[in-house]
Amino acid sequence: MTQKTMGTFDTVLFGISAMLFIDQLTASASFGYAALPTFIFLFAIYIIPYSLVVSELATTYPDEGGIYAWVSRAFGPKLAANVSWWYWVNQMLYLPSAFLLFAGVYVQLFASEIGTEGQITIAMVLTLLTTWACTLNKSFSKWFPNIGGLIKILVMLIIAFGGMYAGMKGEPATPITREAFFPNWSASLGFLAMLIYNSTGWDSIGTMAPYMKNPSRSIPIACLVSASIVIAMYCLSIVGMLMSINIEQLGLISGFIDSLNVIFTGSPLQENIVLGLGLALMFTLFTNMITWCMAANEAAMASGIEGELPKAFGIKTKSGAPLGAPILGCIIALVEMGVYWFISGETEEIYWMILAFSTILFFLPSLTMFFAFIKLRKIDKTTVRPFRIPLGDNQVKFLAVIPVITMLIAIYLLVFAPGAPVDKAYVSAMIIGCLVVIGGGMLMINMTMATNGLILQEAQTTQDESSTLVNGA
Repeated sequence: MTQKTMGTFDTVLFGISAMLFIDQLTASASFGYAALPTFIFLFAIYIIPYSLVVSELATTYPDEGGIYAWVSRAFGPKLAANVSWWYWVNQMLYLPSAFLLFAGVYVQLFASEIGTEGQITIAMVLTLLTTWACTLNKSFSKWFPNIGGLIKILVMLIIAFGGMYAGMKGEPATPITREAFFPNWSASLGFLAMLIYNSTGWDSIGTMAPYMKNPSRSIPIACLVSASIVIAMYCLSIVGMLMSINIEQLGLISGFIDSLNVIFTGSPLQENIVLGLGLALMFTLFTNMITWCMAANEAAMASGIEGELPKAFGIKTKSGAPLGAPILGCIIALVEMGVYWFISGETEEIYWMILAFSTILFFLPSLTMFFAFIKLRKIDKTTVRPFRIPLGDNQVKFLAVIPVITMLIAIYLLVFAPGAPVDKAYVSAMIIGCLVVIGGGMLMINMTMATNGLILQEAQTTQDESSTLVNGA
């Protein structure tokens, strides 16, 4: 039996830990001061609708697997299995980029002589530790996102107010002008995709519903409170970072530590402060990946238990935590890092390519979730909805379509950098990579379901539902 170990406070911190990306701060700041109105705009037209939809789905259907279960109810097990695959595999593919950033910060702080191969080795060790953490009992493992969420808030507040103070001692490093707050259609607009990415993933809270003491109360509160805190932290810390360091000097990996060194220049405790905040960033990178992998493994485990993904995904520990899914994910991440080891490119270039590729896959489950929400609102009129968006079906469709359009824009920007020539090799790599992952998943799922007799079962279920509709008509 699943242990109910998460209260409302735990759920809020889980949301903050999942959605507050310190590792994406330099990418967001690279958008300039225009990131502020953009984040506020996204909060209104994207995050609020997203959170409302997740709140209704998760409180109405607090099933094991979260997004997997919702899609299964709406569209059947085959599409649900594909969604759980996308949800799971993008996290396993993203692991290397997060831990390459961890390694980059470690090198800046402690060992500047370590090259790409050494940084990849560090990332591999962290992947093994994350796998172990994801198999622990939730009463223990929940403390990783709890502590990580609190540390993230503290670090971002220090960056925010420390950077503002440093910038006000003279002229801001990135000039504050009226024009700076308006996005330009240029290469920098490519970072808009990262702002949208940083605002995506509230469905991760829903995957934890089986472990919550009172999901109907905790989930809506967690979505609203954690979203408000996350956007406030992003806006404040971006201002602090831009006021202390010129936007042109921001590196995707080195920018964080560079900003800290500028912010605390002249302080007698500069070295200790930078070291402490650098260690905090490294810890939150670790806990952030645990948070996301916990959610992804829950979805994959549910699909494995149902026999839609290979049964290895459905293996649990005695406490009910996923076991097979984390181990399989660990293997994928280690293989990916091994491939990049032999490619031996620049760490920052590798970081961006993995991030962009995994981000495209990251949007696919959420896109499907919104269509599942629309359909469930239409076909399921009897299930009690502890939290219900107070809108009619047509208004709800409009509410759900806005985030869908926003995600499609982000996907386009990740593939085609605005204001820059089309990089055919990069575009081809993105498209081919997505087709391989998606196509390979479909093939695996079809074979698994056929082996378990689920293809015929699904077809019969669909036929029965069609007959019921015809007879009812």
